[in-house]
Amino acid sequence: MCQSSMYPNDRTNEELIENEKCREKEFISELKQKLDELEHYAAASGSLEGVPTSVTMEKQRVLIDQLRTKLDLQLDDASVSKLSFVFISKKLNCFYLFNLI
Repeated sequence: MCQSSMYPNDRTNEELIENEKCREKEFISELKQKLDELEHYAAASGSLEGVPTSVTMEKQRVLIDQLRTKLDLQLDDASVSKLSFVFISKKLNCFYLFNLI
């Protein structure tokens, strides 16, 4: 929970900025939760084409983790997102080539 002060003049600019960042994170978290609930409701009622975003993201996360293991990639999520399509394709091609021999 974000901290607030009864005496706004006593707070420094850094504290105000940190408090605002905290409130923004809480707001974003609430929005994500509401979106997830809405998508699940839409899927249950038949209004959503496909599966909810959270389900798709979880499947993608599992697939990426399996690829990391099989391709021996020691990368975090931020690093994976920066990899080029060409690099990943080459790694996959090498993997398939060596596993077919």
